Amino acid sequence: MAIFSQSCRAAAVHDGLVGAWRVLRARPGATAAELIPRLEDAIRGAELDVQAIHAEDAPDIAGSLAVEAISAGVLAMRAYIEKTRSLARNAVMGALEVDVVWAEWLADSPDGEGIVEWSRLREHYDYQVRDVAALLSVDKADEKDLFRDISMRAERESMPVLVRMRELVSNATS
Repeated sequence: MAIFSQSCRAAAVHDGLVGAWRVLRARPGATAAELIPRLEDAIRGAELDVQAIHAEDAPDIAGSLAVEAISAGVLAMRAYIEKTRSLARNAVMGALEVDVVWAEWLADSPDGEGIVEWSRLREHYDYQVRDVAALLSVDKADEKDLFRDISMRAERESMPVLVRMRELVSNATS
């Protein structure tokens, strides 16, 4: 799978997203001026990865999930650069699209019986609504604590999905 052979570009995307969090949380040494060029490089690399996946003859579920996750990340980075709510909203919706692809794939799998299970999608949507509401209501003095809490919650809440996706990626690259 082309995306997973491009670890340098994936690292740039990861570093860009982590850098945005560091700037938002006002971490020492993290500046928007240094971050913007890194985000722009990460966006270019991520778009190349999406093109590589689309160029494959028959992308599998790992590829489809990667495209949706990369696209959501690119939208989030563009929202940060351009400071637009519409791009931030689209990034949230893109993150939910990962769950849609997953739910539809599970429904089409041999054990799925053709039934799309939406409970996980609804659960992630509720998480995002909760976190967006918290971000909209935060006082400037509490901002750093809120960013830390949301980041830690996101890691914890996504872990079951990430474990399964890691299995898919391992199978796709073996």
